[in-house]
Amino acid sequence: GVWADMNVEYAQRIRARFNYEIARGRLVVEQTALTAENINDVVVALKLPENLDLLSIDVDGNDYYVWAALTAIQPRVVIVEYNAAFPPPVKLVQTYNADRMWDGTSYFGASLQSLAELGTAKGYRLVGTNIAGVNAFFVREDLWVNFPSADAAALFNPPRYALGEYGFATGHPPAIGPYEALPIEAAKAGWFR
Repeated sequence: GVWADMNVEYAQRIRARFNYEIARGRLVVEQTALTAENINDVVVALKLPENLDLLSIDVDGNDYYVWAALTAIQPRVVIVEYNAAFPPPVKLVQTYNADRMWDGTSYFGASLQSLAELGTAKGYRLVGTNIAGVNAFFVREDLWVNFPSADAAALFNPPRYALGEYGFATGHPPAIGPYEALPIEAAKAGWFR
């Protein structure tokens, strides 16, 4: 596998914790920022196979744009972090800024509906989300055989960050930032009431 992280300290921790796997050639750790501008170059430089089994995108904000820009490979399964503060049918995507870093607030990423529609456009089907309301799971369309279909509303999990890695309520302090593409159907659905 390959693990890319832009934070120098985190990359060092990953190398220390997984030195056994790294020493045996099972894991490569790359200290780099992944952006919409460089994702294809990084993937090619790392020699990832076109039919990679699993790709997880968790860049704390620009996940939608990184996946949208990715054309060098067609992974079988893609996991993408979503912002569970915005239930379907809300379609919001954080305004792109390649240099922006997550500030720990609720201003990050994209709604599940936005990611589901991007997945469809890229040839992927949303198949589920994790119970903590953090990750969305997509399967490439050509691998979709005899599975029941469900939409983003049926598969949505709200934010339950207490179920995360630390086992206590962490939450994200509320914040407002620029988002893209707020459709009228979100207002009609009463999301703002």
